[in-house]
Amino acid sequence: RVKQELRQDYTVQDARGARIGEGADERAFRNGLKVLGGLALLLGMYVVFQTLSHSLVARVRQLGLLRCLGAGTGAITRVFLVDALLLGALGSALGVGLGLLLARLLQARQVSSLGLGKAWSTFEIPWFPVLWTAGLGVLFTLAGAMFPLVRARQVPALDILRARGLAPGEDDGVDLLRGVHTWMFALLVLALPLAYLAMTPLAVEEGRETRIVLVELTGLLVLFGGVLLLAPKLTAWCGRALLWPFRPLSPMASWLVDKTLKRSPGRVAAAVCGLSAVLLAMLGLESVTASLRAEVGAFAATALDGRMFLQTQPATRADAERLAGVPGVRRVEAFEGEVASGGFLLRGLAVEAAAAAGGPLEGDAKAVHRYADARARTLVASSRLAKARGWQPGDLVALRDKNGAPVGYEVLRIRDDAGFDGDERAFAICSPEWLRRDFCIGEACVEHVTLRLGPGADADAITAAARAALPGLVRSKTGEWIRGYLLRDVGRDFVLFDLLLFLMLGLAGVGLLNGMTIAALGRARELGVLRALGIRRTALGGSFVVEGAVVAALASLLSLGLCWPLAQVLVLGMNAVARLDAPVALPGRWLVLVPLAAFATALLAALVPAWRALRQSPSESVRYE
Repeated sequence: RVKQELRQDYTVQDARGARIGEGADERAFRNGLKVLGGLALLLGMYVVFQTLSHSLVARVRQLGLLRCLGAGTGAITRVFLVDALLLGALGSALGVGLGLLLARLLQARQVSSLGLGKAWSTFEIPWFPVLWTAGLGVLFTLAGAMFPLVRARQVPALDILRARGLAPGEDDGVDLLRGVHTWMFALLVLALPLAYLAMTPLAVEEGRETRIVLVELTGLLVLFGGVLLLAPKLTAWCGRALLWPFRPLSPMASWLVDKTLKRSPGRVAAAVCGLSAVLLAMLGLESVTASLRAEVGAFAATALDGRMFLQTQPATRADAERLAGVPGVRRVEAFEGEVASGGFLLRGLAVEAAAAAGGPLEGDAKAVHRYADARARTLVASSRLAKARGWQPGDLVALRDKNGAPVGYEVLRIRDDAGFDGDERAFAICSPEWLRRDFCIGEACVEHVTLRLGPGADADAITAAARAALPGLVRSKTGEWIRGYLLRDVGRDFVLFDLLLFLMLGLAGVGLLNGMTIAALGRARELGVLRALGIRRTALGGSFVVEGAVVAALASLLSLGLCWPLAQVLVLGMNAVARLDAPVALPGRWLVLVPLAAFATALLAALVPAWRALRQSPSESVRYE
């Protein structure tokens, strides 16, 4: 924000960009964490909301008895709301404490929103977002209990007592969850994203691009959540279609699941919604990682392959060109001088090297002539620098020479063929003549040298020869090593995403387990009657497993179907926010791993309610109230 205000009247230069998270990779990582944080908050509130809503319905007979015994509606409301308030307050306090403990562990491991391997010595607690998040936890806990409680107050007490089981069907006359999904949709899809945006002001300050990405993500969320939460019968219809492969294998289990889909489509749709939200997040963020890897590969093919990069103490161009006689070296490109007048690195490269095969001016005679013209200042910018500054060929770049006088350089081309400079990859080249005129560079001004290598070149032998020719050699790196480093850097930073996503997958599993357990309690009498009639335990237990498999299949199909549009939004949004030019790439192996993770989570969640339902004796189940 400060830079944007100052750039109207000043030239802003800050060499600490990578340290404070202003590098392109750091910006991509940080904004990915923001998206993941919002999704984690959404999923957590969803699990709380869904569990409390269904658990209150499970206690509906208690509510009816209290009303028949003369308890007023106000007293009943206070009992349930105080219960929800205590749960929300204790859960939020525990969440804040565990979150601060996790932050301490991340500090010890040198993990921050700038990536891995960056130490931070101070530990300051941002109390406003912390307390705001805790307050949201309490509010949404109360909201999860409020709606079904209000619905229960509208139903006569005798109707509640006559109702049999949980989530009754069309012929039972009492459906306390009617409309709860509309209420959940309004809170989670509309209210919660706005609350999250209000407590993360950096998302607002980062400009129009970030807001556009947030709007696009919200649109996808509305589309995906709306279909599931506002049209649960569509989910039930798709689930019944997926039951056909199970019918020959386990007819009774399939019949029971079909009955569940008919009677409780909203609960099944909500379970699919929670699980698919995590699967979509996994696929979306893995698409970001795959796109960053693809961007590194494209950059390496242009700027790194077949090259060796040397850094040395100041030397002359003649000293550097002696390396042309080393076996395996095809060409020497000596960068003469380096200045940072406009907040970016500007280096001098002779026109012969710039116009040679594989150079940034190759095959463009007009550009070569303009580059060598002693009357026109021109420069060739790397793609990252041009993206960050919004440059196009023909734009004028204002710099100040050694005496502070303004000078203008024309952007001739935007290419990465000139090589590599640090993690930022943001620099420009111009004719060395202009650096001598404007910045008075001396003769011994070569500190960076690029060697174009032939096939099968011995990197170690070339490094030894370079050390002999340039006694001040500081370091040498091959393009292959730099490519590997950039890929490792992407993988190392985004390991944190994988960890958080698997924790969220566990949270989705808890929500699925809660829903199925509460539903099993409501069907206790029904299951007892079926067992008393001679239905085998394997068939009843299989119904829970089949239901979990159907939920996992629906969530997998939905997430795979929305993977490509979500990847488009996330990657193109990352390019706009982080000033990158990464292609949209899908994570191939994750398209298989994500459905497997969905089935494993759903099946594990189904085992607990199945075990609880089957260990109870049929006589106790028949007497269950």
